[in-house]
Amino acid sequence: MIEEYADGDDKLILKATSTCSNQSCSMTLRGDGHIKVNIDNRAYVIADDHIWLEDRAKTGTSDGWWWVKEAGTLEISAEVTGASAWYVDSDSADNKVLLIEDSGCVKSSGPVTLLGGELSCPCGTTFCTTGKLTWKSIAVGQNTTEPLIRTTSTSVATFGLGGSGTCSCTTSCP
Repeated sequence: MIEEYADGDDKLILKATSTCSNQSCSMTLRGDGHIKVNIDNRAYVIADDHIWLEDRAKTGTSDGWWWVKEAGTLEISAEVTGASAWYVDSDSADNKVLLIEDSGCVKSSGPVTLLGGELSCPCGTTFCTTGKLTWKSIAVGQNTTEPLIRTTSTSVATFGLGGSGTCSCTTSCP
């Protein structure tokens, strides 16, 4: 668990120490746990188990990745902003980006790639990016993945706005 020591000014900064732009030479945070402080993600946050983004705002840069793999879950109950890429590449019932009702909000400008798993936006949540969406089934052994985007009548999932729009978090549950 990464939680505040003093107050809301506490911040976790993940940053590569070189100009390298792939995971092998970048900072990686992976595993199972809660991130409750502000986070500036300029590296790889990999939910290969269950990572909760909670309480304080999270942000990213064009070098940052939010990645769900190996039957992991990235659970969001905070505001996440910035240009980080979103990537879900394995297919499992537990493999998902899950926004938490009335508190999960993503306002991004990075690309989203769904090759498996699920992006779930329940009541009162927003997942919005000006970046492009790649939503594609792929062959895995003898099977084909079935990526899902799940929303409700009181949630929003928007992709590819480019320069023609902005993302905001204005939805709520009845």
